[in-house]
Amino acid sequence: MAERLLEQKAHATPTKRFFIDMITRDIGLQDCIFDLIDNSLDGAINGGARRTDDSGTKKFEGYWCRLTISGDKFEITDNCGGISLADAVDYAFHFGRPPKKPEDSTSGPHIGLYGIGMKRALFKMGKSILVKSHADHSFKVRIDVDEWAQKSDWDFDLDPIETSATKGTEISVEALRSGPKGEFADPVFINQLISDIAKYYSFFLLDGFEIKVNERPIKPYSFRMSKSDDIVPRNERYEDSNGLSVWITAGLAGELQDEDSDSTDPERALWGWYVLCNDRVVLAGDKTEKTGWGTGTGSDKFPAWHTQYNGFLGIVRFYSDDSNNLPWTTTKRDLDPTNQSYRQALVRMKAVAREFIYYTNARKAVLAQAKEAEQRAALVSVRELPLSSKIELPKFPSAPRIEYGNVAYTLAKSRIIRLAKALNMPGATYKAVGIATFEYVEQNEVGDDE
Repeated sequence: MAERLLEQKAHATPTKRFFIDMITRDIGLQDCIFDLIDNSLDGAINGGARRTDDSGTKKFEGYWCRLTISGDKFEITDNCGGISLADAVDYAFHFGRPPKKPEDSTSGPHIGLYGIGMKRALFKMGKSILVKSHADHSFKVRIDVDEWAQKSDWDFDLDPIETSATKGTEISVEALRSGPKGEFADPVFINQLISDIAKYYSFFLLDGFEIKVNERPIKPYSFRMSKSDDIVPRNERYEDSNGLSVWITAGLAGELQDEDSDSTDPERALWGWYVLCNDRVVLAGDKTEKTGWGTGTGSDKFPAWHTQYNGFLGIVRFYSDDSNNLPWTTTKRDLDPTNQSYRQALVRMKAVAREFIYYTNARKAVLAQAKEAEQRAALVSVRELPLSSKIELPKFPSAPRIEYGNVAYTLAKSRIIRLAKALNMPGATYKAVGIATFEYVEQNEVGDDE
């Protein structure tokens, strides 16, 4: 009996339902759309739109992708070269990234290789899928998901179609699943998508790539930092021990904000660390342990993010021709904290952030001088900053040490607003109103004597 058991095999063949239902659960709808945009960008990179420096040359000029989204249908089209017939047969529709894909090591810094991303995105959205490609050959692939799931083989049929002068890819998804159907019909989702595309693809948009959503052109967010004689961001580039090219830029992004401003200031989401892999933003405005805040113990303890740091901007960019070496996860919206390249960069990131923290503490004693120095600085695009191995921030003569304490109390907003008007301070922050009331009472009840 034992010998008969040893002759048996445990079946490990994957099921189609696993790919249709399970692999789509761990990725958000917006991330699915990003995967498809990534594929368009990779097509442009394969066509020669490779960014090799920060010279200002718009390497993606002339390339575009357009998204049309409604509660009935999702479409994305591009002019980024399309999928070649050989890639379609051997790679693009394969479930997973086959090993030894010929151009993987030579075609440039990709962000979304035709692996699991495209199929995961399409299966997440709906059940009727049509992919058209115009490259060296023109063909279409039509997928009825439920019908395909019943077949024993995993292949898709390629059918020839009329050629097009525009070399690119057209994808449409109908018979939308209930979740995507509701999201696609929601203007709030569309507006948030547009805002996030502007942020996560900012460097590509600045390089000339054009993205439209429902005919609305996406304008990039411009990353800018303060620069003057006594304010210089750290802007260093190095090659790490794993062969990745890493660029860290960090400094002050305008005048530091009041400590209570982040509850109302729409800019608060823009501060913190941005982590990019091959120019694709992976983390945006991060203020968590992922980028070092609130980590460590004892003498190595690093403070958690505080509103005192509002105005800090840090950007770390990783570049590699082999995207497997980059410190991102498969959704490209999170980091692999065990990645050695990221761990090496994190040491430098925390060092420059600590210098910024020291400055925010010191400026409290000379607040008026600090604000004046910050206001004199010009905002300069990160692409135009000079190289600098350290951050420079205003320095002031040592002032007498003063022990500070916090005075805080909570009142109805209507009372604070009414008092602000009485003090001729309409629109002032709650903190400013609190300081004014303290000084008023101090002057009238205590006088000038300490």
